[in-house]
Amino acid sequence: MTEEGIEKTKQVAKGIAALGVHADLMVSSPYVRAMQTATIFASALEYPKQKIRGTESLLPGADPAAVLRELAREKKCIVGILASVTRRTWMGSWLRLSPRLTTSPR
Repeated sequence: MTEEGIEKTKQVAKGIAALGVHADLMVSSPYVRAMQTATIFASALEYPKQKIRGTESLLPGADPAAVLRELAREKKCIVGILASVTRRTWMGSWLRLSPRLTTSPR
C-alpha cells in the first residue's frame, strides 16, 4: 500500500470504529494489500492482529460459497471480510451471521 492508501484506510477504519462496529472474527484474502488493510482495521477495532485469518476462499476465481462454508463452521456473530479488488481499491464487508448459517436451501 502507498502512504496515501494507508492514511485513507486508517481514516475509514477509524470511522467504522466510531460507529461502534466490532468483529468477532476477521478474515482476509492472503494477498499483501488485503492483509495490510485487515491489520489497519484490526488496530482501529482493537482486534488482535495475530487472529486475522488469511483464507484462499477470498482469492479471485474461488467459489463464492467457499467463504460461506468456512464461516459456517465458526461460532462467531460479527465477521469482517477484507479482500483486494484492484491495486487501488479494496472491499470490506461486515456480516452479522446467524448461528444457523447454511449454504444450501432447506
